[in-house]
Amino acid sequence: MNRRDLFRSTLLGGGLLALRSTAEGQAVTPGQVADSRVHPHEKPPDLTSPDWKPVFFDAHQNETLIALSDRILPETNTPGAKAAQANRFLDLVLSAEEPGTQREFLSGLSYIDGESQSRYRQPFVDLPMELQDELIAFLAFERGPGRWTGEGPEEFAGHRHFENLKGWISWAFYSSEIGMRALGWNGNMIAGEFTGCPHPSAEHGREQ
Repeated sequence: MNRRDLFRSTLLGGGLLALRSTAEGQAVTPGQVADSRVHPHEKPPDLTSPDWKPVFFDAHQNETLIALSDRILPETNTPGAKAAQANRFLDLVLSAEEPGTQREFLSGLSYIDGESQSRYRQPFVDLPMELQDELIAFLAFERGPGRWTGEGPEEFAGHRHFENLKGWISWAFYSSEIGMRALGWNGNMIAGEFTGCPHPSAEHGREQ
């Protein structure tokens, strides 16, 4: 089973929203969260525009998210999260989210970038794909002496952050047209024309 099929089965089995973690975030750049929220009456940006720019992420965060999403849901025989522009959808959604949720997401990106700098002396976006996958594999599993014994497991912050980001990215991808087609949607918007009840109105309410 490849990575795409694994996420697909997880989403179908547990529901799209179930992947969104409730992990507790860390501190991020002061002021970014407070100034980023889109007013509900503003016209939403065109996410497909070649002139699109993020309203929530800064440029480096956006590039990090693109790189991460491309390794979590890469292009296979069908387009991946990068082609689905999951980063743009998440930028829009998170711009209207609560500050705590925003901080949590940004803390996750910051953690992964910091871990990349610590291990490889490079930001995540500049790593070759092999090292990006190596770091993801490290973060994808829980750590701690109690994982197998059940005695006092130590929470692994990297795993918590990764699971949260993975959940958001997967949700964004499978909410897109590309992602829905990967789940089997054929493009039909409605099942057919609804013509109403075929019985004459005089028969409505009549006892059988």
